[in-house]
Amino acid sequence: MPNETRFSTLLSNLCLYYWKTKKFQDNQQFQNEFLVQYNDELFFTWNQSKENLHIFLVELKEFSDDDTDMDIEYGQQINIQNIHLENRHGQLYSTMNTSSLLLPYVTGYPKVKYQQWFRSTLIRLIQLCSDYQDFTRQRIQMEIHCLISGYSNKFIESELEKFNRYFNVDIYQVQVKEITYQQLRSNLLKFERWQSQNYSSVIEFNSLYDYGAYHEFQKKFHTIWSTYTNSHATLSSKQTKILLNAKHLFSLNSLLTRKRES
Repeated sequence: MPNETRFSTLLSNLCLYYWKTKKFQDNQQFQNEFLVQYNDELFFTWNQSKENLHIFLVELKEFSDDDTDMDIEYGQQINIQNIHLENRHGQLYSTMNTSSLLLPYVTGYPKVKYQQWFRSTLIRLIQLCSDYQDFTRQRIQMEIHCLISGYSNKFIESELEKFNRYFNVDIYQVQVKEITYQQLRSNLLKFERWQSQNYSSVIEFNSLYDYGAYHEFQKKFHTIWSTYTNSHATLSSKQTKILLNAKHLFSLNSLLTRKRES
């Protein structure tokens, strides 16, 4: 099954849930380690002895009924997906590969999708770039890709302003002051865990988009949802986060698959 399908992502998360919670997140050995999941792959760092690592891997294999592929690498640097990790004189250096800064192909409502991509990529840049100068260079490169793809400087400034308001920072001050940058990075490394603790569940809806103001549709949807679920134990807006995804009625995929009229 292709990795891009939503069903594959769901199956991967279900299969790896026990490993992530019981074997990693609740394990005292991993309090100071990195753990990254990409679809059905798990990447983690290890700073103990090779003997302890072998024992730990044997425990993982015993839990899995099927054969589990494990790729063990030792060295001063490593590339995993779009992340570059390096041991520089005993200090962990990390950054994001520049290929991840290209705007992806999206279907649905492009402007909303690229607004979400801009914010998530900006957060991920700060999380991954251990050096504030690397962050500044890659942020500028990300903005250049936006301009090349036809998005205006107004679009970029608007997204940066939203980021500043949400995190109560000034991105232009952050990129020139290392202490301020490291403080923001420390907060953002805890951001996803903080988000997940605010809601007991997340529900995702897909809807066809034809025309009109999309933000008005979102506002009306959330109003209706809150009206009927406000007193519900698990579906209220305080307990459940709602994600709305727009699929454009006249997307390129629809045009390519449309049958020719006879």
